[in-house]
Amino acid sequence: MPHRIDKALLSASIVGYLLLIEITVQLFIILFLLEGKSVLSHIDGSNSTNTYIDIVYYCTVTATSIGFGDILPLNHSAKMITSLLGLSAQFYLVIIMSIMISKFTSKKVS
Repeated sequence: MPHRIDKALLSASIVGYLLLIEITVQLFIILFLLEGKSVLSHIDGSNSTNTYIDIVYYCTVTATSIGFGDILPLNHSAKMITSLLGLSAQFYLVIIMSIMISKFTSKKVS
């Protein structure tokens, strides 16, 4: 195991974070298809592209813990998915940062 931060580690970290967001986007799309507009407030349901963009925006804002508050979860399922996204995104960042710090500070063993 290399004791340095390289491009592979950085790209894998970014891809993992984006995958977490995309998994949540797909969950919200399924929920949106099953329950309609009662899932998230202020979602443009006029066509599937606008709906997808709004859900990606919501999940990204939630995962990065910005939380503008312009789109809100409306039912219990949406609130649970949002809570799990927020928690897992924060844990993911903590774990990735601890891995990077340990690689940066560890001494090479011969």
